[in-house]
Amino acid sequence: ASYHLLVYHCLDVAAVGRVWWQASASLRRQFCHQSGLPDEQTQAWLLFFIALHDLGKFDIRFQLKARNVWQQVNPEADCFKPQENNNDYYHGPAGVYWLYQDWQDRFEGEQDDRDIFCDDDENESWQAWLSWLGPVAGHHGTLAGSSDKDDSRFGLSPGMVSVQGLELLKQARQAWLKALESLFLKPAGLTLEDDPPFMADGTLLAGFCSVSDWLGSASDEGDFEFQSQPTGDLQEWFESRLTIARRLLHRAGITGYQARDNPAIQNLLEEGYQPRQVQSLVDQLPLTESLTLIEASTGSGKTEAALAHAWQLIQQNFADSIVFALPTQATANAMLGRIEKAAPNIFEGSINAVLAHGRAGFQQDFIDLKQAANSHPAQGEKEARVQCAQWLAESKKRVFLGQVGICTVDQVLASVLPVRHKFVRGFGIGRSVLIIDEVHAYDAYMYGLLEEVLKQQRTAGGSAILLSATLP
Repeated sequence: ASYHLLVYHCLDVAAVGRVWWQASASLRRQFCHQSGLPDEQTQAWLLFFIALHDLGKFDIRFQLKARNVWQQVNPEADCFKPQENNNDYYHGPAGVYWLYQDWQDRFEGEQDDRDIFCDDDENESWQAWLSWLGPVAGHHGTLAGSSDKDDSRFGLSPGMVSVQGLELLKQARQAWLKALESLFLKPAGLTLEDDPPFMADGTLLAGFCSVSDWLGSASDEGDFEFQSQPTGDLQEWFESRLTIARRLLHRAGITGYQARDNPAIQNLLEEGYQPRQVQSLVDQLPLTESLTLIEASTGSGKTEAALAHAWQLIQQNFADSIVFALPTQATANAMLGRIEKAAPNIFEGSINAVLAHGRAGFQQDFIDLKQAANSHPAQGEKEARVQCAQWLAESKKRVFLGQVGICTVDQVLASVLPVRHKFVRGFGIGRSVLIIDEVHAYDAYMYGLLEEVLKQQRTAGGSAILLSATLP
């Protein structure tokens, strides 16, 4: 088929989200912590809004970007007047516009004082819906905001569509919300009359939706293939995509592993060595989301102590992975070798380690890890336990989505800078135990950014470990 029906694409992405949700107890804990709701209802709102991430595509301007397909599917649609150029229509923030316009009577009213970014004519209901829709609608790089709700760029002019056409588009959007209500909300005891819980920070949700969208988009490998004709019940379609989503997440290197039992520091030391100095204190650390500062002299075993505590947190479902940030490319390269030896002691299954800095592509150990992911040795997976899946290595935006990310500290600080898709980095860090080595070695500007990283980590319900030999 030459095109994919919009509702099927949205359900494909939701299927990835559903499988990922089920595979990660840590993510379930983090989302439930933010929502304040039990598992079932948090999952219902999560899948509902992920399936709404492309609400802005229910618009003639997006449909006409494939003009020949539109005319093929709608040969008698005479209430729309095609325009020559629709390239400046951005369907992400337009989804916020259309949700507000379609439900304007509900969303206008007395303002709640929780959100300083909301206008005077917005009420508590709109703030709650926007706290979910804004992050998922921003999946192309920049989070959608409240100002998009009345942006004149997204309105349809009489020269493009008749009154009848406007009503048809609105009916399509409302029908989609009703369909998603039946699919996801009602089984959890919710309806469209309910408001979702207010989400104070959208980083976790935006990153989760964006990665699910990348994986859930139709591919050339025959995974989520195009479907141009309706094929019956939407519930059946959604359920039929779960197996594909499971395979995609595993192949991408995001799932397919678990933490080993008995997370003891002894298991990270070479044979014959005993825990010493700070290493002997690891078991005294609390097993909860936390900020841990380890100061000890050079050579005292801070790295193994940090990895052991991270392992304990992962084993207790307080994180899914580890991000290890270092001050220089040379120290990051050296750490990759140490992690390659330690990771099989921490994780079972296929372990993906990603190196991230400006010259990572020239580092031979990392090149070998990428080649290991593409090889199929006769001895089986045990001969290539630590690797780097091709999908993870294709973009720096994905460096924190594997089981272990080793990077220079600037890669972590980029998660709070105004760059596109920064929330994907923030999401990857938030689902990990963040370890920052040589934390004394930075300047005032970097400390300002690091403080924002730690705030973001706390909001996500994540943990951080800071290491230093000498604290000023």
